[in-house]
Amino acid sequence: MLYKIDREFVVFIAIIALCVVFFFSIHGDFIVGLDNPAYTEPAINFLIGKGFTSTSWYAQGNKSFWAGNVPLHQFILIPWLKFTGISFVSVITLNYIFVLSSAALIWTALRKSCLIATPQWRLACIFCLLSTSTTYSLLTEGRYESLGLAICGAGAVFFTTKRPFVRRLGLFVTAALLPWTHLAITVFAALTIILLLLFYGKLYWRECLVFAFGGCFGALALVVFYFYMGVLNAFFLSIAPHSQVITHNQPISKAPQFGGYWKPELDYILVAVGVAGFAVLCFIRGMAIRFPLFIIANMLFILVAIAKLGKLSPYYGWMLLFSPAVFLFAALSKVPLPKKISVAVCCGFALIGVMLPGSLFRKTIKSRILFAKQGSITENINKFALSVTSQDDTAWVNPIFYYSLKQHVKVIITEPAGFGYYNWFPVIRYPGEEDDMKAVTVCLWRDTDISRQHLSWLPGEWNPTGEVFTLNNLSYYVYRRDHTHE
Repeated sequence: MLYKIDREFVVFIAIIALCVVFFFSIHGDFIVGLDNPAYTEPAINFLIGKGFTSTSWYAQGNKSFWAGNVPLHQFILIPWLKFTGISFVSVITLNYIFVLSSAALIWTALRKSCLIATPQWRLACIFCLLSTSTTYSLLTEGRYESLGLAICGAGAVFFTTKRPFVRRLGLFVTAALLPWTHLAITVFAALTIILLLLFYGKLYWRECLVFAFGGCFGALALVVFYFYMGVLNAFFLSIAPHSQVITHNQPISKAPQFGGYWKPELDYILVAVGVAGFAVLCFIRGMAIRFPLFIIANMLFILVAIAKLGKLSPYYGWMLLFSPAVFLFAALSKVPLPKKISVAVCCGFALIGVMLPGSLFRKTIKSRILFAKQGSITENINKFALSVTSQDDTAWVNPIFYYSLKQHVKVIITEPAGFGYYNWFPVIRYPGEEDDMKAVTVCLWRDTDISRQHLSWLPGEWNPTGEVFTLNNLSYYVYRRDHTHE
């Protein structure tokens, strides 16, 4: 038995090593996404001596402590970026550490609980989870979901710990951290606990109660912290568009729930069909159906809750995919098959995970092909951004230019600072916003309806300079304020 456990550990380490080597040696340039600068800038500003502030947020200026969302990821980024340097690759690397830590924690919890009965199925499950499109999104978006996944993984390990004191203390601490980590993941965990009480209340009511107390303690501590920093109202303003909070006695217009950002990838569809099929099979054969119903309820409740609370996005996909996928592999592991056939079937599932259109491996290879055709996109972005701006500029730029210009221009503004100008959030304004808009001297934007609308709202007259940067068939134009009429 010891030999088998050791062999499983060795194979697990080999899977992790394969993912690391493949991702970082094959993948081409990482392109900065919409939200990354907004969620990263408070940590960067702190490191360069500007305090925990941001010029890339729609409900705050750069004069107050940033409270645009929950702060734990930014707090961790401060020492990390201090050690590794300020770059998008550094942020991506930290996300990768969180994701691989999550894989280790999930695997540990599965092995301790024997939910997935055999080593080959556990390893196949971990490999397939790491191969998914949602994992690729966790890694490359540069957001804070990967930290939330890691904390949920730690909660799973504590939940499967035999010693009651350690189990409950660990659940309390992980629950207390979640409100500081990610609000949507906090909702995900709360719904999971509620369903656990409904389906397995007699077995786990103590653990559920401890977890609930921990979550309430963490949420209260977060509110007290922001109140002490004098930015509690800014925090509520920032989360209001995604929670239908009413401010200034006016309803906040809510962003579209789907907005074209999320669509169910093939991996999610296959898992959902597999879970539903197994539930039907359990019903037909008179097998225990409580666990399949628990997983189906989990999928549906979380899908509806996240859609209603805000917007379904690719980086929320793991909350919809991971639990059902684990259950499906748990069910398959209990099918009586000879060991050789079981290993072959596991390898087949792993191969399917690699070959799916949106898988991490295929997207990584596509990125490498693009890199081979176009060369270093990051270098081209840097050259263009630096050539069209100066150190005296206050620049409002598309996020792809953020890291190129952050320490070059005087002030940099990125989305979602402009959300206050969208029709989505029209009542949100912060003190000094008009002065910030008047200070903008150059804009680097795509030529879209929203960009043209922004230009019409900015004070003064704006003209294109004729300088254009093209990336993946998208064109980014430079606009400067026309001072001849002032």
